[in-house]
Parts: sequence; structure tokens; C-alpha cells
Amino acid sequence: TVPAVSGATSYSWSYSGTGATITGTGNSVSVDYSNTATSGTMSVAAINGCGAGTARTIAVTISPMAIATFSYTGTPYCQNSSNPSPAYSGGGSAGTFSSTAGLVFVSSVTGQVNLAASTPGTYTVTNTKAAAGVCGMVTATSTITITALGNWLGATSSDWFNPNNWVCTTVPTSSTDVIIPASASIMPVINSTGAVCRNITINTGASLTISGSNNLDVYGNWTNNNSFTCYNSTITFNGTGTIGGSAATAFNNVTIAASGTITAPSGAMNIAGNFTNNGTFTPAFGTIVLNGSTTQTIGGNVSSTFNNLTINNGNATGVTISRPVAVNGTLTLTQGRVNTTATNIVTLSATASTTIGNATSYINGPLAYNMANNGTTILNLPLGKGSDWRPVVVTPTHNTATSYTYTAELFNASAQALGWTIPSSITNVSKVHYVDINRTVTATTANASSTDLTSATIQLYYSATNGSSDV
Repeated sequence: TVPAVSGATSYSWSYSGTGATITGTGNSVSVDYSNTATSGTMSVAAINGCGAGTARTIAVTISPMAIATFSYTGTPYCQNSSNPSPAYSGGGSAGTFSSTAGLVFVSSVTGQVNLAASTPGTYTVTNTKAAAGVCGMVTATSTITITALGNWLGATSSDWFNPNNWVCTTVPTSSTDVIIPASASIMPVINSTGAVCRNITINTGASLTISGSNNLDVYGNWTNNNSFTCYNSTITFNGTGTIGGSAATAFNNVTIAASGTITAPSGAMNIAGNFTNNGTFTPAFGTIVLNGSTTQTIGGNVSSTFNNLTINNGNATGVTISRPVAVNGTLTLTQGRVNTTATNIVTLSATASTTIGNATSYINGPLAYNMANNGTTILNLPLGKGSDWRPVVVTPTHNTATSYTYTAELFNASAQALGWTIPSSITNVSKVHYVDINRTVTATTANASSTDLTSATIQLYYSATNGSSDV
């Protein structure tokens, strides 16, 4: 705006620099400067019938406004791709980059993103240019999406090892979290050795099959929400994780590696093969069910403790204990012998319970039962030997809560041959079986035949083959 000149009919405005747009012809006009405008001189002259008067001038200094416009042109990116840097447009340049939580930058100055270190997802990235001169701070935003590895597509076949069946054409490694969705065209089958993953989730409506005796190594959690077909396979747990999901948990062989720390599900976990513990097994409050049709083994390099243990094995040999086993909850003997030795024994804790078993399911060898009760406790000892089931019920009364262990075993040998003096009240002594019961201090294993023992009764089960009835 310049003062009005008397008699002027219009005004002539001009600018010596570039990028200026002048709107109006009066003594007051508007001037817009583009982002690329340059400094110059603004001139204005009043015009009347005699022509243009002397021009008024003013120097204009342009301070260029910062431009922050950018984008990640390759989005979405696979997590194992090369780390991307932003591309600039409209004269944009780098300032300081920031993002919503979960995105990791190689450098907040360059805006390069560390894909492997970032959590998969979609992020809003902000490029901030600091205030300069008379111009204020400038920001620009753009989005970037990082796609997680491990999502099964099943686009080509059921082959787990075919990269084209996985998002980002990448077969899972021990650091990959696998998700099998119901939307997959074809469900996965592990038909060879070498399958690995970190966490694995079988979604509702999805399935996983391991054919033959192949193996899947899991380094994290196992979550089955629908269907897993195991055949003769082995699941090896190599890391820290839990076993869970809304669907029934059923495996063939389960191996916990030395590096593995696994927590059992809160419900039932069915095992049709062997349970091998070389690491750490936390039983939680669930039930382990051994329900195979062939000989099964509980073994490994480490003793195992279960909450509830159910034996439902359909093989004549049953289940062999090759490492000591403890049960804190309920031992259920439905079908199948449990073969123990003095070294590899089943111990029922003071909180455990069981029945006397049945003719098809019993402890074929020694069994230990802890009692830590100031009072009377019924200890069911489901003993047998070979094809003979001969349970024993011991009912001791203690006068202290100190824990004592009752270890019992049935022997297929003549009791008469032991040479004991028989009281007149006993009319029959078996020539076929006898039971040995040993009482020790739980903490020290020291013999304690009568210490803190007020009284005890023993019920022995016999059949006609023993020459006597149950007593």
C-alpha cells in the first residue's frame, strides 16, 4: 500500500525478482510469493492523463521457507528387506524424523528405517524442519508399512518349505512368528525335516499337518486354536514358551531341549508318543494324558513333575519311566501299565491322589507316596507285577506333619520263602506274591519304620491264584 496520489487514475506495480504474483491496480495490492521466489525491488508509479509519475521503490528480501515433503516410495516393506530411506519431492529435504511407537530408525537425521528392529505395522513418520530466519518450523508426514514375516499364504501348494507359500517369499526361521490363517488357499503340511519357527499360532478355521515322522522345532509359544494333525511327528521346544490355544492339544512325541523352558496348558495335553524332558517343564494346573497305542516313554536327561497325569495306553507294554517322575495332583490309571525301577520311580507328592488302579493299568515296579499329615491318610498303591494286578491300601496315622515316604513294590515270588515267623491268626501265605513297603524320611531318605507313626493298617488284594481272598 502506498499513499494515494491526487489525480491518479491507476497505479503501475512491478517486481524485479521472480516468483511474485501481484493482484490489483490501485494504490493497495496483494502480493503472493512462491516457494521459489527470489529477492528483488518492488516498484509502483501513479498514472494519470499525463502518463506515469516517478516510481516509489522498496527492496524485498525473500527468506526461502523450508520444505519437508517426503515419502517412503516402496511401502509396504517386508521385514527382511533392505532398510529404506525417504524420497523427497517439491524441494523437500531432511530435518529430524520421528514416528509413532514401534518404528526404529537407523538414523533420525536421514530418516532411514531399521526394518528388522521395528515391530510390523503401519506408522506415521514426521519430518520436522527447524525454524530459520523469519520462517517458522515446518513439518510433513508420510506413512510406512512393515509386513511381518511368517504369515502363511498357501498360494502355490501345501509345502511348508516352498517360499512362494509365505508372505515376502520367506520360509520361517527360528526367529519367525508363524501365523496360519483360515483365509489361506491351502493349509500347510510339513513333509520333510528342518521346519522351525519361533511362536506358532494356528488360527480358528486353519490347520497344520506334520506328515510321517518329521519334526517341527519351536523356539517360543505353541497356540492351537483349531486343528493340528501330528501323525508320528516330534515337536521340539528349544526356547521359552507356553503351550495353549482354544483347541485340544494333541501331540505325538514332545521333546524339551536343554535350552527349552516350557509351561504346559491349563487343560489337557494328549501325547501319543514319548515325552522327553532335557530342559525345564512347568506343569501349571493341567493334565498330561499318555494315550498312545504303542509303547510310550517318559524320559530325557531331567526328572519331570506333572500336575495331573493320566495313563490311557493301549499297548501291552504300556508306559516306561526312564527318568524319575513326580505327580502333584491326580494320577489316573485308565489303561496301560506304568513300568518303573528303583532308580526311575513314580513319586506321588503329599498333595497327590490316585486309586488302586485296575487289572489293565497299574504300577509295574516300585511306587513312592509321600505323606505329610498330622493325622490319618489313606494311601492307595496301585501295584502290579507282569500281568498280575495286586493293589495295596496303606492307612497310616502320624502324630506330626513331617513328611515321610512310603515306597512299595509287588514281587512275583513266594512269601513263604522269606522265612518269617507266621502268627497263628494267619492261615494262608502266598507262594506267588509278596509286597515290600519301606518307610523313610522324605527329606533325608533315612529309614523311619516307626518314627512319628501312631498306627497303620494295610489292605492287601489277592486272588485265587494266591491261595487266598482279599484281606
